[in-house]
Amino acid sequence: MYKLIGIDMDGTLLNSKHTLSEENKSAIEKAREVGLSVVITTGRPLSGVETVLESLEMNREDDYIILYNGALILRASDRKILSESRISLDEVKKLEDYAAIVGVQMHIVTENACISACENKYGRYEAELNGMNFRVQNYNELPKTTKIYKVMFSEESEVLKERMSDVTNPLISSYETSMSAPFYVDFLKKGVNKGHGIKWLSQHIDVKQSQVICIGDAGNDLSMIRYASLGVAMGNASLELRKHADYITLSNDENGVAHVIQRFALGSEAM
Repeated sequence: MYKLIGIDMDGTLLNSKHTLSEENKSAIEKAREVGLSVVITTGRPLSGVETVLESLEMNREDDYIILYNGALILRASDRKILSESRISLDEVKKLEDYAAIVGVQMHIVTENACISACENKYGRYEAELNGMNFRVQNYNELPKTTKIYKVMFSEESEVLKERMSDVTNPLISSYETSMSAPFYVDFLKKGVNKGHGIKWLSQHIDVKQSQVICIGDAGNDLSMIRYASLGVAMGNASLELRKHADYITLSNDENGVAHVIQRFALGSEAM
């Protein structure tokens, strides 16, 4: 019987208009009523999930949030940090130099802002999507205490794929990388990803791997899809994710999350 469901937000829980459907909301409420832990597992910062958490009334002591692709895990009731992994300013400088060499844009995501060393439309988009400030600032001017959870390289999809194709590069291979969108490559500390976050939380609340469902649509969801006993790809998911999924549900515009919950967590296949 499943006990924990990890759900990605963009392209998964939210539809193409970035809104939460009543069908998905109702299914999650029913799952929680029968004792399942439902965990938003996203690349977004806290500010980018507050509205959804409020809509789902995820404010209990046993509610948790996985942010920045697993770099930050919080208890929802008081926002207490349970697990945290950050990138140093020295690392940011090395990644900035590499971004310049390969010709892509870069910004960093802190606890309250997206920061780029120059004007960056992708950084502005990330900030607007998550209700954060966007700042143009030299990274060398940032305080050493700045909490940097992830670095993002960005460019038009085909250009980004071409310029980031050298996966054997020692610098790239020393980080955990994934594509959270066709125009983003996320960099986190090595070993930190959504799968790591789900595994850590599962152990924290004493849930076995065999009792975990994870649902996602993009490259940054692959690690948790692989970890889960039931890894689910959305109908709109990338081809790579679909290859590794145990089950393919409906798209995010067809309430694919609700479908999974009804079938595997509340229906006959939940037993």
